[in-house]
Amino acid sequence: MQRKWVTGLTLTAFLMLAVSLPLAAQSGISLEGGPGQIVTFTGQGHGTSTVGVTLGTCSGQQCNLTGMETGYGSLSSSGNFDITSTAGSITLANTSTAGLYSVTSTAPINFNLTGSANGQSGTLLTGSLNLVNFYQQPGPANGSGSMVGSFNANMQANMTVTGGLLASAFSNAQAVLQLNVQFAAPIAISTLEGTNGSLVAQLISSSITPTPEPSSLLLFGSGLLMLGGVLRRRMRFQRGMKVVS
Repeated sequence: MQRKWVTGLTLTAFLMLAVSLPLAAQSGISLEGGPGQIVTFTGQGHGTSTVGVTLGTCSGQQCNLTGMETGYGSLSSSGNFDITSTAGSITLANTSTAGLYSVTSTAPINFNLTGSANGQSGTLLTGSLNLVNFYQQPGPANGSGSMVGSFNANMQANMTVTGGLLASAFSNAQAVLQLNVQFAAPIAISTLEGTNGSLVAQLISSSITPTPEPSSLLLFGSGLLMLGGVLRRRMRFQRGMKVVS
C-alpha cells in the first residue's frame, strides 16, 4: 500500500513538472538571412580597443538586416523580418572572458516582422532590441574552417515586444533574440582591435523565443523541489524494505 502511495506521488510530481514547463519553450520564430545579409565588424582605429558592428547594409545612416521567418507553436507564422539600426551606433568591448564581448548601442534598434498568421496578414511583430553580448567561438569540427558568433549566446531577454498580430503570445512582452553569424575564415574579431580593418560574417539561422514569466519559473522550481523530496522518501522506504526482508 505504501509502495503504491509513493509511486502515485512520484507520478504526480512528474506530471506537475510537465505542466509547469513554460509554454514559451514550445513556441518560437526561426529567422533565416538571405543572400547578401551580412554583419560587418570594423576596428575603430589605432589606440582603441572596441570594434564597431554594422547590421546589414546601410543607406545613409539607416542600416537594414532582413530575411525570412517561420514561426511554430503559438507563434506559427510565415513572413519577413527587418532589423533597423543606425550606422556607427553599435560597438563591442572585450571582456575578461575569451571570445565574449559586451555590446553598446547609442541609437535605437528596431525589429519588424510582416507576413501571415492565423489567417490574417499584416504586421506580425514589432519590438525594440537591446543587444547585450556577442560571443565568437569555433564552429563545428567539420573541417570547414568557419567560426560562429552569436548575439546573446547567454540567452538574455533583450527584446521588448511593442505590437503586432503575434504580440499576445508574449505574455510578459519580453523575448530573446539570437542572431547567428558565420565567418568565411577562422579569424578572431579581437584582431581588429586597434586597427581600421574589417571582417564580414553571413547571417545564418537565428531565432526569437518568448521569455518565461517569473510565475512559471517559480512553479517549475517548486515541482523540482517536490520531486526531490518524493525521491528521497522513496529511497528511504526502499532501504527500509531491504532491512525488514
